[in-house]
Amino acid sequence: NNAVKIDILQPTDEFEPIQRAAWSKCVDCIIILVIIMISTILVGTAEPNKQFIPEYDTQQNYNFAYPDVTSSVGGSDLGMAMFLPWFLLFILNIILFKMYDTQFNWNDIRRNLWLIVRMYHFSIAIALIVTMVIKLFVGAPRPNFFAIQHKYEDGDIWISDSRQSFPSGHASLSMSVLGLLTIMFYQSWIYSQSEQYEMGKKLGKCCNPYQYYLADFWYLLREVPLLAMLFIFAPIYVALYCGLSRIVDYKHSRTDVVAGELLGVISAYIAYLV
Repeated sequence: NNAVKIDILQPTDEFEPIQRAAWSKCVDCIIILVIIMISTILVGTAEPNKQFIPEYDTQQNYNFAYPDVTSSVGGSDLGMAMFLPWFLLFILNIILFKMYDTQFNWNDIRRNLWLIVRMYHFSIAIALIVTMVIKLFVGAPRPNFFAIQHKYEDGDIWISDSRQSFPSGHASLSMSVLGLLTIMFYQSWIYSQSEQYEMGKKLGKCCNPYQYYLADFWYLLREVPLLAMLFIFAPIYVALYCGLSRIVDYKHSRTDVVAGELLGVISAYIAYLV
């Protein structure tokens, strides 16, 4: 038994993922693409439920009489906040692997990058489709509902959008990918505190998926775990800002943002498990 245990702990195949057929990975991509396409179609064509609004005719319901102000975090800003951390992290990894990995291998990088890309987009796809279905089904008016009605004409996309307050798409989408990044950072931190980290040094960094999430950096911070946690949860801070800005800009209520953040966390965790 001892011999078997020692053999299992040897870092020969520790970081070798279970090999899947190429067609199964293509199926993953097709599923993700279909989900995103359905979500996009819903955004452009489906009409939300027209929830009853008290004092609609007189527009004296002050819950929906907030001004229409410019968004602090616009659509392009949201996209950058979601994409840039992952992109910069990958570029940093390539530089570090090139400098310090004696077993640098582009095939290992390609394989791990392909996994990261699928996981990233799957998390977005889950958050996007669920958010859109709930938005259309509930049809909750935004806090600036009356201002939108005055500003745009019937048939404009923003008129439909003014009834899609719950849940917040900014909150769910930002948390889906930035929450996922925090989960991966945390798993890498756990790995860096274990004996497996020392064993993993015998292998190349490129083939070790934990190294793609700053395992060496977390190892350096092993004596100051609270400081490490501050860095690990940094993506969450950005996602929270994206969500909270929607309250400040009168685009969503507090309930909308909290629901969106929770939906994003669930999407991130599902993507991590899958």
